[in-house]
Parts: sequence; structure tokens; C-alpha cells
Amino acid sequence: MDERKKLLLIVASVFVWSSSLLLWGGWWVHREHGSAVSAQVEKSNPRTGGSISIPLYDDVPRSIRPLTPENEATETVLSFIYEPLVERQPDGTTKNVLAESWQMDEQAGTVSVTLRKGVKWHDGEPLTADDVLYTYHKLADPNYNGSYRRLVQAIAGVEDVRSGKVKTIQGITLTEGEAPSLTFQLDEAPDSVTELLQIPIVPRHLHASSDGEPETTHLIGTGPYRMAERSEKSVIELERFSQYWDEAPSLDEVTCRTMTLEEAVTQFKEGKLDVLPQMDATNAPAVRDGLDVSPLQKTGDVFHYVAFNPMQDLWQDATLRAQMGHVIDKQQIVKQWLKGFGEKIDTPRGMQVERAKKDEVEQALKALREEELSLHFTSQWVERDGLAAQLKNQWEAAGLTVELVEHDHVSKLAKAVQTGDADLFLMTDWVRVESRALLDWWEEDDLRQWTSLSTNQLTTLLREAAEAEGKERERIMLQWNEQFVEEMPLIPLVRPKMLYFVNDRLHGVKGEHFRPDKLYVREWWVEEKG
Repeated sequence: MDERKKLLLIVASVFVWSSSLLLWGGWWVHREHGSAVSAQVEKSNPRTGGSISIPLYDDVPRSIRPLTPENEATETVLSFIYEPLVERQPDGTTKNVLAESWQMDEQAGTVSVTLRKGVKWHDGEPLTADDVLYTYHKLADPNYNGSYRRLVQAIAGVEDVRSGKVKTIQGITLTEGEAPSLTFQLDEAPDSVTELLQIPIVPRHLHASSDGEPETTHLIGTGPYRMAERSEKSVIELERFSQYWDEAPSLDEVTCRTMTLEEAVTQFKEGKLDVLPQMDATNAPAVRDGLDVSPLQKTGDVFHYVAFNPMQDLWQDATLRAQMGHVIDKQQIVKQWLKGFGEKIDTPRGMQVERAKKDEVEQALKALREEELSLHFTSQWVERDGLAAQLKNQWEAAGLTVELVEHDHVSKLAKAVQTGDADLFLMTDWVRVESRALLDWWEEDDLRQWTSLSTNQLTTLLREAAEAEGKERERIMLQWNEQFVEEMPLIPLVRPKMLYFVNDRLHGVKGEHFRPDKLYVREWWVEEKG
């Protein structure tokens, strides 16, 4: 495939993917205090019972593979039903779930897990060590390519199973008895031991007769909620599991409804939905119009940026790229476009960096003033008209000529990039703080990060940081931050906060209860009004 066709296919898929990030990103940092919603939580005592309705912004298929969820909407539903051995909590701590206890022996390279007693599946069958063993073997299957695949690769013998040499993972030992346990022998140190144990366990007795990956239309797990009979594809009803091993949640029922973002806003304002998650500042006015409600807030995990078209020779000059970014007043974009719900950033890590070199500014601007540039964008999923207009005004104030070109569909925007008509265009991506994650993103061979531009030193520093540890890694990444603002292969602009609106009858809700793949509803309760 020639380079231009490859670029067109890549850009088209990337715009579909990245433009939807605002709907799903931004769920991991900390909560802002002082909203009207959070204030009401302190005034009442929790009550048991009641039901809530929540929106899902994507379809959940009728036949579901618990180990390979198709999207975040499916993951959200699965998180109510299935449980892992241990789980990372909203406050960053780790909670033992199906594991009563676990320990890591670094010298021996083993992780030992003792299973919790008295856990039952939603069909009444007891959880056994065979269920755990079965789940981990499914992830080592040669045909399994789901998101949990990488989490088990550190276990000894997994590669032999994947290559077809053997059918049993040598590195997992099961010990029966009053307190069944499993020992994982590791070939290499995993990125995170807790990640190895955060895999949802599926019931062997329901799926063992199938050679392929577990798949079902009626989900059976060990979680606090069980799935009711599903009569409509767009509605999934979850009922509190009466035999749940841990303290039961307050809510009796949670109903998940598939709908568009626009439908969710309308239904929330009509009182038909109790939570409106995954909103950004550009959507907030539509929600607050006519309602006296303040959102919960969290710093988002996505950022907006200006991308340079790598097909334009002009942008091979790092100085020109940098000056296009340095003349932008990002704080003004936060104030006007994000209505204050966000922060300016200077790197894909979400950092702010004070620029050291300024002697080349005028020379670069003089060269740019001789160019007639175009900024292309689409508001198909996220309203970008205001952002584009602000950028144009700021660039023109610096003496640059920039034409705005809006496309009604991402395919047309992708074509403008592929043909070279677009000099610049607006994109969205995840914030990546850690060096390893950033390096993986940087080195992907799909042109998404436009690193075909001259960024050799940035790549070298990332590789060095990924191999370093502790303070040396921090030192290298600080150097990387400074180098990035000088070379600027893309222009990070702002990191929007994510907003969560809550119906006033629902209490106990906190910003940290929201993740892209999970809702922590254990503390939520409703106050029915007469």
C-alpha cells in the first residue's frame, strides 16, 4: 500500500477513535469540592433500596464475551457482574476481592493467592480455584487477543501454551484444601503485580464445554449485581445479588440504557436519568440551561492539540512548529472555550513547561507570516468551532494568516490531510504520564502521532527513561518535557475537566466513583420523594 493510501486509512480511523475520547476519558484523577451536588451528600443518612437509571453511550451486544468486551459501555455492565482477585479502588488503594489474601515473593519470583471462602456465583454455585485456573488459561489461549492478553504474559509457561507446545500453563500451581490457593511463577517482573490479579474471573462450570472464548447472552458472575432477563437490546437491568459475599450496596436495581449523548441530556433534564457522566465543558451549557445544578468535576485524561500535517515540508522545521505553538494563549482558551473547566498543557504528559529559548521567535514568525495556512477540523462529535475561532484570532494577532475549514464528517477531514490541503488540524488523544506508555504511543507505526517529523532526540530520551528507574527516570523525563516544547511535533493545548451531573434524589456520589469502564455505586443511595 502506498504512503498516501496508508495515511488516509490511518487518519480516518484515528479521527473516529480520538474524537470519541471526550466521551470516555478523564476519569482517574481527583475530585473538586464545593459543588451543590456534593454539598447535599453530607446532609442525609444512607437508605437501602430504590433504583437508578444510567446512560450508556454505546451498544452492548446481546451475546457478550466477558474477557473481550467490545467497548467501554460493555465493560461498565460487566464491572457490576464480574469480579477480579484484587481491585484498585477509587482512592488508589488495592482491595482484596475474590482473594482473601495475596503476597509477592520477589526473590522466588512468585505471587501466592488464597481464595476467599463463601463466594457464590449468581446461579448459586460456589467459586472454586478451578474457576481462576480456567480464566487464566483462556487468556493464554493462542486465539485470544483481548485486552487482558498482555497481563498474563509474565507467567511462566504462558508462551508455551500460546505457541501450541503445551495446553497447560506450567507456572500456575493449585493447592486444594480448606483454604484453596494458587501460586503464579513469573518468568519476568510484571509491569504491576496488582494488574496480574485484576482480571475478571469467569465460571468454569458454565463455559468449560466450549472450546472457544467464553461467550453468553446471560452473564453469571460473583459481583454485587446480577443480570435480569434482557427483553430489550437497549436496556440492561441489574438486580442486587442477595447472596453477595461482601456488604451489599444500597441500591436494589441499576438500569443501564443505551442512548446518544443528546438523548441522555434530554432525559436527565426530564428526570428520567439519575446520572449524566462523561460530559465536558462544551456540553455543560445544554445541561445547565434551565436547571440549577452544579457538576462534580475531575481532571480529564484526554487533551486537545493541533496536529501538523507531516506531508507538508514546511513542518520539518522544528523552529517553525514551536513558534506556531508559542504564540497561543492557552489560558484564554481554557477561559473562553472550556468555560474555566480545564487547564492548559504543554506536553502530551499533561505538563506545563516554561520555555527557555526565545531568541528565534521573531525570525520564525517572519517566515510563517509569508505563508497562507489552513486549520481543518470537524465538530462531528465534539464542538470545535469555538476552539478553532480562538486559535485563528490569536494567530492573526501575531501576524499569521490562517483560514478555518470545517468538515461535516471525519472522512472529509481525513481526505484533506491526505491530499495535503490541510496544513494543520485539530485532534484529541489520551494524556500519558509514564515513560513506558508514552514510548509505546510514540513508536506505534501508524503515523498517528505524526512523529515522522524531526523528533529523533525525543524518541531517544523516551527510550532512556523507559530503561531508567527512580530519580534518574524523573530527570530524563524533565529533560524530555523541555525538549518537547522546543521541537513541538504537535501543539498540546488544553486538558478539559470531566463533568458529572447527578439527580438531586441520588446521594453519596463522588467524582472518583467514575471510570471509563466502571461505576462505583456501592455508596450511592436514593431518597424517594413524595
